[in-house]
Amino acid sequence: MNENYPIIVKSYNLTLWYLKKIEKYPKNNRYNIAKKIQQSLLELMLISTPKTKESYSPKPTKR
Repeated sequence: MNENYPIIVKSYNLTLWYLKKIEKYPKNNRYNIAKKIQQSLLELMLISTPKTKESYSPKPTKR
């Protein structure tokens, strides 16, 4: 799977790297800045993850 979706691997590695860096932020800035960075990284991971058949809801059938 890693060969087929390199963007997922790279975004995951970026997220891990940033989470380690966030721990070293000064305590008074850590919450506000880290929260925004974490939200952006999670959004990146969600966007880059391919959709599966289970994630789609079935289309309504005509009667």
